[in-house]
Amino acid sequence: MIKIKVKIEDEKFKFLSEADEIAFYEIVARDIKPIWQAWDVMRGEGWSDFGREDGYINYAKPENAEDELEIALYQHDWYYQMSDDYRYYQAGKHSWERILDLMKKVGEPKAKELYEKYSPFKEYK
Repeated sequence: MIKIKVKIEDEKFKFLSEADEIAFYEIVARDIKPIWQAWDVMRGEGWSDFGREDGYINYAKPENAEDELEIALYQHDWYYQMSDDYRYYQAGKHSWERILDLMKKVGEPKAKELYEKYSPFKEYK
């Protein structure tokens, strides 16, 4: 999985490393305005939001089914079944069905390991 860490300070991008900056600007034009459009460009290129750490946004781009599964598990709404809003329920159900398909592709030992890493329930079935 390819990862880039970026944060926005004073309407400018700040990177954890020079390699992150180079990779980011290979995808997003340097003069993009407003800066929130950068996320639209990143998502269009297959990147996903992979959480926050020390004020940095972690972007990740999957390179295989295992990476896709890890991102899907990270982003999944584990409590979607309790939602009062049918749209959130449907989105969660669709996400879970995708996770199940990816788990089949990845295979038992690695799928179980990733599931137990991200699931709040921890019991793999």
